[in-house]
Amino acid sequence: MKSASAIGLLRDRGFRHLWLAVILSFLGHFVHVIACAWVMTDLTHSATMVALIQTAASLPMALLSLVSGGLADVFDRRRVMFAAEIGMLGVSLLLVAFSAAGAHSPTSLLVLIFMVSLGSTVLVPSWQVSLGDLVEVEALPEAISLHTVGANIIKTIGPFVGGLVLASFGATLTFAFSTLGYIPALIALARWRRPSTASGARLFPAIAEGLTYFRKTPRLFPVVERIFLFGMCSIAVLSLLPLVARNHLGGDAGIYGLLFGGYGLGAILCGLAMRPLRRRFGIERVISATIAINAVAVIALGQSDQLGVAFLASTASGGGWLLVLTLLNSTLQLSSPRPLVGRMVSIFMTFTYVGIALGGWIWGSLAERIGTDTALMLAGMAMAAIVPFGWWRPLPDVSAPERNVVPAEI
Repeated sequence: MKSASAIGLLRDRGFRHLWLAVILSFLGHFVHVIACAWVMTDLTHSATMVALIQTAASLPMALLSLVSGGLADVFDRRRVMFAAEIGMLGVSLLLVAFSAAGAHSPTSLLVLIFMVSLGSTVLVPSWQVSLGDLVEVEALPEAISLHTVGANIIKTIGPFVGGLVLASFGATLTFAFSTLGYIPALIALARWRRPSTASGARLFPAIAEGLTYFRKTPRLFPVVERIFLFGMCSIAVLSLLPLVARNHLGGDAGIYGLLFGGYGLGAILCGLAMRPLRRRFGIERVISATIAINAVAVIALGQSDQLGVAFLASTASGGGWLLVLTLLNSTLQLSSPRPLVGRMVSIFMTFTYVGIALGGWIWGSLAERIGTDTALMLAGMAMAAIVPFGWWRPLPDVSAPERNVVPAEI
């Protein structure tokens, strides 16, 4: 592809169709999370249990990303993605069945959202590595941004519509609606014809090779340190958003969907602005400024009882999440040899979602003990403490990444 811009990538018909189909598959996942979180508020008044929906959605990424990264580098990525989509569709149908039978409990919600997220855990590394096969090196940040922006378009539209469906028709139809998101991806992946990417290597030795390379490459450490801390702090917004909607704003599922939609809207807007920001200020400055702004937004979300302020704070938080996640992800990929990039992405995901899972539990527990507003204020203050990492632990220079040769020392 000649152009490194997002618009240039979307002009390519093959890239556009595959991107759109895979992104639509995230519809089911996002609607599942918002519906499960709201259903949990009906089953229990425990803030910890509500926040644990985000923890359950994050745990597969935290626990099994290394395996899914090995799958992306060792096996044919198209088949790996197809199997993941089939699994998510099956679990989605289980959510529908449990809801129709009135059999949901806090435990069933946590288990089933864990299983849906397990499919995403398998899918994401193979898809992100496939982006590097589809575009030129200089277009990789924009390709990753398109992946994240597309997911957040669905995160904006899907949960908002899902919230309205939930409020109007109940959980069963909402879960049934979300199953439709997997169908286009299954069709597109079944029709996608490309040379096999299977390497013939053995899975667990390949995982060990990736871990050895990471351990001997300290320039990658600041990337995963930053995303771990940011993920742990930023998940306070999504973990506690149902409680903000219900308790602070006195709202229903529609208000929750609106706030969740604001989160996705912020990601879309920042995704469009990412390329000029990155070119003008550089990755390090953009990330540091974004974390500082996000810290203010998290505090504002907890301290306001006005819908407009909460919507703006949620929007800023979503934009910050996209910028930090995308720029750190692309930095890691551009700093890694191409044969190992799937395993490096999986390590990045592991640090990201360990932080998210830990943060979901921390902020939920604090909200139950000291209140949602105070928990969000503490999360914002903790996030502000990450800003000095830009000077203390700077990110690697990716102006001339090594792409094809694995260093001999691994």
